[in-house]
Amino acid sequence: MYDDLVIMIKREQFKKAKKFLKKEISKTPNSVYLYTQLANVLWNLGDSEGAFSITEQAKQIDSQYPLLYYTRGRIFMSLERFREAITEWNALISDDIEHLSESSFGKRWAFSVKNDALFYKAECLYHLYRDIDALSLVELHIKNRRKGLSSDFTIKDVRKFQQVLQYNERKEPSYNEINTSGFLKPTQVQQIEKKLESFEKNHQKKRLISYLKKKCREFPNEYWLKTCLAEYLYNFGEKECLTYARDAYRMAPNDMLVAYNYACALFLNCDYHIAKEILDIIIKKSIKEIAYGEHGEGLRWANNLVKDANSLYSKIDEVG
Repeated sequence: MYDDLVIMIKREQFKKAKKFLKKEISKTPNSVYLYTQLANVLWNLGDSEGAFSITEQAKQIDSQYPLLYYTRGRIFMSLERFREAITEWNALISDDIEHLSESSFGKRWAFSVKNDALFYKAECLYHLYRDIDALSLVELHIKNRRKGLSSDFTIKDVRKFQQVLQYNERKEPSYNEINTSGFLKPTQVQQIEKKLESFEKNHQKKRLISYLKKKCREFPNEYWLKTCLAEYLYNFGEKECLTYARDAYRMAPNDMLVAYNYACALFLNCDYHIAKEILDIIIKKSIKEIAYGEHGEGLRWANNLVKDANSLYSKIDEVG
């Protein structure tokens, strides 16, 4: 009945789909499907708050509609409301295949969405520092994957997340850390990254450094900012990099990129002995722990980091 809508969504023509849905809802105001799809379209357009509001209206029509569980789960995750997202994923996981099939898009979709719900829930648990529980769900998701069964996730991405859960050594923050200001939201990280890209592109060194120093003062608990600032200062040959690199390392000693930047700052400040001690930690660390540990970016990235650490170690031997 709504084949044109499905095509629009598949082609990511979300603005066109939004216009179409609003017109259809005016004609069929009691369609939970139309409201749910409108929420999905708004979410894809980056309007998570608006999407959530629409799902509340959809719930008034049919609170047990499977596609609504799925849509609300993803919206809650984008709003970082992970416990509420888990409620939606649990509803899909516990639902009967026959009910899912009859209420939505058939048995194949039912098996697919139930299995993806396991992975989505695992992502939520990860954000709540329940890594062991998350790992068991990821392993179940992998076990249930079948040829021809669609998924929102590639097996490569699933395996990478599995490795993260296996090798990550992070600790759950204390109550005071969670409830203290000074942390960035994902959207703020993206904004900062874009700003830094702009400064670099326009060769605005002083403005870049000034901007990062300001952000470090605004978000004192974000060691990522301190690491970025230390790296830029090091690349500019500024010995002041040690101040920020040391502080970041004190906050996150298990993050090997932070450790490497600290070693670089120590090297620039001619503190060769401690620099070699830090580099030793990186070089002796399991490559998989680096690749999938705190802020790891995969095996190629980890191998390059260890290669750089060995190179710096050799350079210290030459000058020291």
